Amino acid sequence: MTRFLFLLLCACTGGKEDPADDSAPTWAEDVAPIYAASCMGCHQEGALGPMGLSSYEEAAQWGAASIAAIESRTMPPWGAEGPSGHGGEALADDVPAPGSCDNEYADSLWLTDDEIAVVRDWFDAGMPEGGADEVEVPTPDGLEQVDLTVATPSFVPEATSGSGGEYDEYRCFVIDPGLEEDRWLTAYDVVPGNDAIVHHVIAMPVAPTDSNLARIAAQDGADGRDGWTCFSQAGQGIDVEGEYVAWAPGQGAVHLPEGSGLEINAGDLLVVQMHYNMVSTDNSPDSTAINMALEASVERPAQLVLVDLWERETLSAGGSAEVISWQIGERSLSGAVGMDAVTIEGIMPHMHELGRQLTVEVGPPDDMQCVTGVRSWDFGWQRVYFYDEPVSVGEQNTLRVSCTFDLSGVDHDVSWGWGTQDEMCLVGLYVTDATP
Repeated sequence: MTRFLFLLLCACTGGKEDPADDSAPTWAEDVAPIYAASCMGCHQEGALGPMGLSSYEEAAQWGAASIAAIESRTMPPWGAEGPSGHGGEALADDVPAPGSCDNEYADSLWLTDDEIAVVRDWFDAGMPEGGADEVEVPTPDGLEQVDLTVATPSFVPEATSGSGGEYDEYRCFVIDPGLEEDRWLTAYDVVPGNDAIVHHVIAMPVAPTDSNLARIAAQDGADGRDGWTCFSQAGQGIDVEGEYVAWAPGQGAVHLPEGSGLEINAGDLLVVQMHYNMVSTDNSPDSTAINMALEASVERPAQLVLVDLWERETLSAGGSAEVISWQIGERSLSGAVGMDAVTIEGIMPHMHELGRQLTVEVGPPDDMQCVTGVRSWDFGWQRVYFYDEPVSVGEQNTLRVSCTFDLSGVDHDVSWGWGTQDEMCLVGLYVTDATP
C-alpha cells in the first residue's frame, strides 16, 4: 500500500543498549501492549502492513519511522476523532471542528495522548527492551468464522467516458450464494484481487423475481464481457433488498455490532457492484472475494443505507476549504429504511481524493450535536466506525453532513460524480429500529 511509502524512506535504527534510567518505558512492559492493541493486527507476517512490529527487534528497527507516524496521527489509521480535547480545528467557517465530536468507537485504534507519550519516551530513552516475556500477538485482521465466500469473475476493466469518469468503470456481477435457508450477515471481509484498481465494492441481495431475473439476463454479458454497467445500486430496473456489504480502500474486516445483523433470504442472488479506477495503473485483471460470517438469527435486525444528498453544487478550482453540506430529516431517514425510529449504530464516511474533513451532526436544526468528526481524511484508509453508544436520531430531528474539500492545487472546477476524480460527500449508516 502506498500509504506506507514514507516509512520506507525514513532512517531505520537498530535496537540500542538499555539506558541506566530504569524508570524509562520498556518494550515488554509498556510499548508492546500498546502496539498489540493498535498496530500488530496489520503489522505482522501475512497481514496488511509492509513490515512487522510484533517483536522487539522489528519495533526497534522501525522506531524512528513509527514515532513519526504515530505523532502525526497517520498511524494507526483511524480517521474518526477520539474523545474531545485532541484538537482538530475546522478548515472552513460554519463547520463544526472535528475535535468537538467526542463519541467513542468500538475496537478503536485511536491512541491516547498518554500512549503516544509512552512511545515517545521509550524512543528517546534508546528503546530499551525490558523483560523477556513473550509478547502476545493478536490474530491478524480478518474473520475467524467464514461461512460463505463469493467471488467475482476474473475481469479486466475498461475505463469509460462520460458519466462513469475518464478513468473509471462501474461493473455489476451476479452470484448465486446457494443459501437454502434465511441467514443473517454478522461480519464480512472483502479481499480485492487487484487492490491498485478497486475503488469500492458493494454487495446487494436481489430477490429472484421474474422481473429481476429478466433484467439481469438482458444485461449480463450483453456487451460481450462478464457482468454489466451499473452506476446506481444493481443497475437499471433491478430491485435490491438492501446494501449489505460496503468496502473501500483500507477498510479491513468488518464485525457488525454484537447481536445485530443484515438478513439474506434463502434463494436470494447477490449482485456485487465493483468500481474500478485505472488512473495510475494499467487495467490488469481483478477477481474480488467476499468472506462472510452468517448466523441463523440475531436480536436486532439492521440495515445499511448509503446516503449522499449533494445537490450538485460546484467546487471552485483553487479553493482551499470548499464545503458541501446536506441534511436529511428523521422521517425521511426512517422511511428510507422502513423503520419507525432510527438508531445509528455505525457510520462509514466517504469522499474521494480532494476530501479533507467530514463532520456528522444530529439533533434539532437549532441545536445540533456533532457525532462524528474526521479531522484528516485519507482516501486510502476508510472504515466503518461503530459507536460505543449508538446515536438516536430522535423524532423530528435532522442528520446533517458537511464535507470540506481542498482544490488549492486543482486548475478546474469539480462537482459530484461517479468517477474517482469527481467528488462525493457520502455516509453509510448502519441502523437499527429504536422502537421498543
